[in-house]
Amino acid sequence: MMQENRLDVMLNIVKNDDRAKYLLFTTPYQSVAHCVVVRNDAPWKIETIHDILDKNIAIEEGFFNHHYLKEHYPNTRLTLKKDTLSTLQSIAYNETDLTVGLVPVETYMIKRYGLSNLKVIGISDEELFAPKDLRIATSVHNPILIGILQKGLDAIDQEERNRIVNLWVNTNVEKIMNWNLLFKILFFFFLILAGTLFWTWRVKRIQKELADSNFLMHNLLNAIPNPLFYKDANGVFLGFNQAYEEAFGIDSTRFIGKTVLELDYLPPEDRLKYHQEDMRVIQHTLSLKREQDMVFHDGAVHHTLYSVNGFKTLKGKPGGLIGIFADISHQKKIQHELEISRHEVEESHKAMKDSIEYASLIQHSLLPNHTLLHRFFSDYCLLWQPKDIVGGDIYCMEEFDDGNTLLVMMMDCTGHGVAGAFVTMLVKAVERQIIATIRHQHERISPAKILGIFNQSIKHLLNQHDASAINNAGFDGAVLLYDKINACITFAGACLPLFCLQTDGTLSILQGNKHSVGYKQSQTEYVFREHVLSVEQGMRFYITSDGFWDQNGGEKGFPFGKSRFTDLLKKHYQEPFADQEEIFIKTLHAYQGTEIRSDDIMLIGLKI
Repeated sequence: MMQENRLDVMLNIVKNDDRAKYLLFTTPYQSVAHCVVVRNDAPWKIETIHDILDKNIAIEEGFFNHHYLKEHYPNTRLTLKKDTLSTLQSIAYNETDLTVGLVPVETYMIKRYGLSNLKVIGISDEELFAPKDLRIATSVHNPILIGILQKGLDAIDQEERNRIVNLWVNTNVEKIMNWNLLFKILFFFFLILAGTLFWTWRVKRIQKELADSNFLMHNLLNAIPNPLFYKDANGVFLGFNQAYEEAFGIDSTRFIGKTVLELDYLPPEDRLKYHQEDMRVIQHTLSLKREQDMVFHDGAVHHTLYSVNGFKTLKGKPGGLIGIFADISHQKKIQHELEISRHEVEESHKAMKDSIEYASLIQHSLLPNHTLLHRFFSDYCLLWQPKDIVGGDIYCMEEFDDGNTLLVMMMDCTGHGVAGAFVTMLVKAVERQIIATIRHQHERISPAKILGIFNQSIKHLLNQHDASAINNAGFDGAVLLYDKINACITFAGACLPLFCLQTDGTLSILQGNKHSVGYKQSQTEYVFREHVLSVEQGMRFYITSDGFWDQNGGEKGFPFGKSRFTDLLKKHYQEPFADQEEIFIKTLHAYQGTEIRSDDIMLIGLKI
C-alpha cells in the first residue's frame, strides 16, 4: 500500500533492504522480541524454530515474519492473513496451528479480544525471535513528514520511553489497555497535527508552483509574435496572447469566458461558422490549417495562415482547442512578385531558347553534306555532338580538281554553346573567303598555308595584336587534303593530331603543331608544318576534337584520355564505320557516368 501511495505512515515496522528502496524510516523507538502463539491444548513441545516448520502457520501478509519465513524456509506452509486479529482468530478457531509475532502486540491482542484459549511461547535460539527494532515509516516522496515524525520521537526522552514501554508490556490487562489507549490517542493526535502541517505546506508549495507556471505560460504566450487564443471544451475563451489583442484591437478581459458568438468585431455569419467549426475540432480532436483573409485592427485585409488544434484532457476527454493566426501578407506579396518575375524569366528563357534553336538551324545549314565523303571514301563516320543546342565545333569540306581532290577541315573553337557558336560563324566566314581565293587564283592547296591564313585573319578581325586585346578567341584545328590521283594525304594540324591505321592494325599518329589558330598569345606570322603520307586501299584515318578524350568520368572522375582513345581505335578499326560510331558514343557515355558533359564532341573517320 505504501508503494501504491495509498498510505502516508506505517507504525511498528522493521527496516530491511527491500523496504528501504521505497520507504523512509525514523530511528528505532522500541526493541521487542518475537514469540510463538498456539492454543492452550496444543500437544506439541516448541523449543526451537524447527518445531514449527511442519505446522500450518498463520502469518500477516507482507510483514517481516512473512518475508523471513518465505526466504529462509520456503517449504513452510503459510496461511496469509490481512492483520493480527484475523491471524489470532484463525488459531483460536482451529483453522491454523500457530503464528509468530511481537510479544507485546500478541499479548495485548489476546487479552483485548478475550482469546483465552491461546498462549504465548518464547524462543530465544533463532534470529527470527531475537529482539527487533520497531520504527515509523513514510514514503520516500515525503522527506519532510519523516522529519516531523523524527522530531516528535526525539522529544520523548529515554526514561519516558521506558516508562511507556513498561506500562505497555505489563501483564495487568487493565493498565496495559489504559496506557496503550492513551499512547495511541496522543500519537494519533500527533500524526493528525503533523499531517495537517505537512499537507498545508504542500498545498502552499503547489499553489506557488502553479502561480509560477501560470506566470511562465503567460510570458511564453506573449512572446509568440502571432495572434493566439485557446478555449475550453465548450468553446469558451480561456485566454489570448498580446499579439492577438494588438492585431484585432481587443481587451482580452472582455472576452474571456465568452464564445466566438459574442465577438462583436466579427460579422455575425462568420461567428456562427467559426463556432460550429470550433465544436467539431474540440469534439473530434481535429487539426485544421488553411489560408484565410482577416480584417485586422488597422482596417487592412491581412492574408493569414490559420491553424487550430483540438486537445484532450489527461482522462482522454475533449479538453478544448488552441488557434493561431500567422500573418503571411508579406510572404504572399513576395510570392506574387516572384510569380511575375518567374513568368518574365520563363518568357525571356523561351524567347532565348527559340533564338538559340533557330541559330542551331542556321549552324546545321552551314555544315556540308555527307555525300562528298561517300564519293571519296569507301566508308566513313562523322560524329558531331554539341554540348548545348549550338556548339563551338565545326567542320568544312570542299572538292577541287574536277572531283579528284577533297579538302576536309575540322575546327574546335573557343568555348561551347552560344559563345562557341559565334566563333564558328566567324571561322566559317573566313573559310569561305579562303576557298574563294583558292578557286580564283588557282593556287596549290596547302593545309599548312590554310591554317596560317586562318590565324592571320582571326587575329586581325578580333584585334588580337597584343596581350592587351579584350578578346582571346580562336580554335584548334586539323586540315586534311586527299588526292585520289596521287594516292596521298597532306595534313597540317594546330594542336590536333591525325590518327593513321594501316591495314594490319599498325597505328601511327601525325602530331600537329603546338600552336593554336588565333588567340592573343599566338604569333601572327606563324608557319605551320605539313605532313604528306602515301595511302593505300583499306587504310583508315581519324581526326577528332579534344572533347572526346577530355571528358571526365570513370571511378575517379579522370579524363577519358588519348590512351583509351587509341586503344578504342585499335580494337574496333576493322568494324564498319557505322558500328564504330555507335561504339564510340556508347563507350564515352558509359565512361562519363554521372559526370556532366564537359565539351562539344566531333570525330571524323575515313577509310580509303
